[in-house]
Amino acid sequence: LRAALAFSTLELGTILAIAGVVNGLQIQIFNFVYARLSVWLNDYENHRTDSQYENYLIGKSFGFKVVNSFITFVYIGFGKRFDWSVRYCKGSFLQRIAKLRSKHPDDANIAMGWYFNQTVMGDVANPYAPGSEMYQLANIYNHQGPDYRGDCFGELGYQLGILFGMMIFVNNFIEILGPLVGKFLQDRKQTKDPNAKKGDAGKLEESEAKQKDPEVPAGPINQKLAKITDPSKQSDAENEFEYTQYEGTFADYDELIIQFGFVVLFVVVFPAAPILAMLNNIIEFRLDATKLMTFTRRPHPKGTYSMGTWFGILTLLSWVMVVSNTGLIVFSSVQANAIPNDLKWVTFVIVEHILIGIKLLIEFFVPDVPTDVEESMARQEVIGYTLVDPNY
Repeated sequence: LRAALAFSTLELGTILAIAGVVNGLQIQIFNFVYARLSVWLNDYENHRTDSQYENYLIGKSFGFKVVNSFITFVYIGFGKRFDWSVRYCKGSFLQRIAKLRSKHPDDANIAMGWYFNQTVMGDVANPYAPGSEMYQLANIYNHQGPDYRGDCFGELGYQLGILFGMMIFVNNFIEILGPLVGKFLQDRKQTKDPNAKKGDAGKLEESEAKQKDPEVPAGPINQKLAKITDPSKQSDAENEFEYTQYEGTFADYDELIIQFGFVVLFVVVFPAAPILAMLNNIIEFRLDATKLMTFTRRPHPKGTYSMGTWFGILTLLSWVMVVSNTGLIVFSSVQANAIPNDLKWVTFVIVEHILIGIKLLIEFFVPDVPTDVEESMARQEVIGYTLVDPNY
């Protein structure tokens, strides 16, 4: 698709928007497929405990989704500048020539000659008005050279912006739509169609309705049944029994982990990612509360000591982000073109080690649990021993 769009006559902004939306939809669809596949594969394994089952399921789900969700953005950030089939990144010299060819074939042929023959444009571009395609090509050639492969850094940020917009609107819409549809189907299943044709069962029910209920002499049997099945006359527990079952926190954790990866792994190209993620979480917080209170059954109580495997994944992403963001700055940003190619790896290693050192210092000096929280937990532990343990 990207190759087809690159050779089309569409404007660059349109191409990037189409690619971003299609990529976002592909991520959502295949994440759904991989979630089901992870459960299917995990069910074939003989796990001794529920904790083992969930830990292995987390590993499978994260393994599938991390590739499906991040591979496109890793390609744009690190690989697209080497891919001629898509004409490199946004605004590359070859890409602009292709667009010029669709509008002004003669000028494009001249530009292609300059491109392949490495001939300096010089004063040739002067007859063209500022802002024209040829004038822009001349500026790119004079400042970046004919081998300029575009702004992969900026294109990655553009794609991330589209993705976060889809996460805020599409994801939350789907998340609230699922319980709504489930509740509607369940209500429809429980409601009888008054216009349905009466078969043998219907005739039997009609004959029974004419009889008198021995417990309620004044009314037929159907009046008592209607009272039992009328949602307005049922208890809250009876009404909630008809709701869809809440599956647990696995899907919520899974979604937040992927969002966290998008925020930290590519934040250097899209600084607005943390703000949009916070906005998405605020919206999702209210939607989850509505879903739990209105459309699903009450969750089964389940104790847990910590986040478990999820915390290990968050820690892994926090280390990988140092490498990914440093690599994007050194290898993909336009500003990094000033660094000689033979010094880029040296620059990358130095900057990456400095950032890792800062991260280690923060982890050492900043406690994971605040002091007041530790004191409160110790006090609760002493109270527990005092009230429960007779030998304390």
